[in-house]
Amino acid sequence: MTRVGADSPLALVLTAAGILAAGTVGTMTLTAEMVVSAAPVERAGAASATSETAVELGSSLGIALLGAAGAAVYRSHLDGALPAGLDGEAAGAARDTLGGAVTVAAHLPGQLGTDLLGAARAAFTDGLHVAAVVGLVFAVGAAALAYRLMNRLPAARPTEPAPPDPRPSPTGPARPRASSGAPARASARAGALALLRPGDFDRRRGGCQRPGPR
Repeated sequence: MTRVGADSPLALVLTAAGILAAGTVGTMTLTAEMVVSAAPVERAGAASATSETAVELGSSLGIALLGAAGAAVYRSHLDGALPAGLDGEAAGAARDTLGGAVTVAAHLPGQLGTDLLGAARAAFTDGLHVAAVVGLVFAVGAAALAYRLMNRLPAARPTEPAPPDPRPSPTGPARPRASSGAPARASARAGALALLRPGDFDRRRGGCQRPGPR
């Protein structure tokens, strides 16, 4: 933003604004992720709400502070560059905002309007430069403070698995489950045959007979 001048093309302003927005959005996303991940699961909603509140409050304070600095520089520089021949009402409207200066310049005749418009654009550019420098100073200070505070945080300890319970299970040891398919059917058939006694199996009939009472 400090490279933007009164006669700079719009592409330069959009490029600078895009770089600024990309850095801001990336920082906001990373900060929100760190805040939510550091909170317990049951407090994740409260942590997210606190992070959003801090972002909104910081944005509002930053806009107010940088806007006040830029407006103060604009009015200070325009006061000493107003062209002669302006009445008090027109000078007051031009001193309030750049939009007011453009509106007043459009109703002034000839060179007077051109001079007022040039002076207003130069003063606004100076205010933009000051706001950019102030914002840079605050950003560097906030980054240094965050780096210092994060270095003081204790290191995260690795999670250790819970020790096994030495007490026996009330249901006893788990029984292995038979696999499905042909091996399971063969195992079941072999177990049934092992329960039969030799006299219960009639080979002449090729089948099993139910044993009588003995």
